[in-house]
Amino acid sequence: MKNVVVTGAAGFLGSHLTEQLLSQGVTVYAPLRHPESVPETIRTNPAFHMIHKDLNLLTPDGFPTDEPMDAFYHLAWNGVSPNMRNEFDIQRDNITLTMRAVEVASQLRCGKWIGAGTVAEYEMCRGTIDPEKVASPNSLYGAAKVASFHMMRVSAKQKNLPWIWTILPSTFGERRDDESIISYTIRMLLQDREPVYGTLEQMWDFLYVKDVAKALYLIGEKGQAGKVYGVGSGIHKPLHAWIGSIRDAIAPQAALGIGKNQTMSVRSFSSCVDTYDLVEDTGFVSDYTFEEGIRRTAAWFEERIKRS
Repeated sequence: MKNVVVTGAAGFLGSHLTEQLLSQGVTVYAPLRHPESVPETIRTNPAFHMIHKDLNLLTPDGFPTDEPMDAFYHLAWNGVSPNMRNEFDIQRDNITLTMRAVEVASQLRCGKWIGAGTVAEYEMCRGTIDPEKVASPNSLYGAAKVASFHMMRVSAKQKNLPWIWTILPSTFGERRDDESIISYTIRMLLQDREPVYGTLEQMWDFLYVKDVAKALYLIGEKGQAGKVYGVGSGIHKPLHAWIGSIRDAIAPQAALGIGKNQTMSVRSFSSCVDTYDLVEDTGFVSDYTFEEGIRRTAAWFEERIKRS
């Protein structure tokens, strides 16, 4: 790849993907409403080009048209945090935004359109998620992702636009500070407070954000059009085992309130996705262990806490 578009380049995953692409010598064009929200290390890179636009009003204007773009990564999505996942207006607008991204990618003659799906599309699944199976969301966020996938697929086919969809795992790392279980656990442990949970019996897979960015880069390079790729570490463990590893990496003597919040133990489901096609087609291998990713993420949180 030489030239790509990335929506959501100022966001958590989008900024890490942009860094990955730039490190591989790829020129990145990013439509942004607030350019100042992009990390300075990205903003000052000569291969990074900001297109100052509201995504809801996105058009091909401002993008180079002398040659087709190799890929269009659509990562922009509002309402990802757990407390916003059932906000109807927000999730509905994300579907419209996805269709706008498909339209513009077609007009830019992109070689591939790559969308970011999520394990939340399969929240009723009790085993390993097969991306080819029928989705079963249990939140408006997951349902909006499912709707976006199907509407994108139909529209892309009508426009002869090659597409790829990705089922992204629970992702953690620097620049994510929200109500996700890893962010919550790290904050509580760094503040010498006991985090409380449900029974945490669900089978889970986590992947450090730099590895997710690497997987997306490889999908852009080697992924086959018309496929849905599951992304993950391939390591499936009960959620309480992951939380124990976080405690051991940050504060080995700390207490964990597992089972103390019974309202969080209503249902057990799986968040593990089959990564066979990802590995087979792209050769993806994680660069970071879970523990190393946690230590890096905790160091970032420590700096934020010191500054607050």
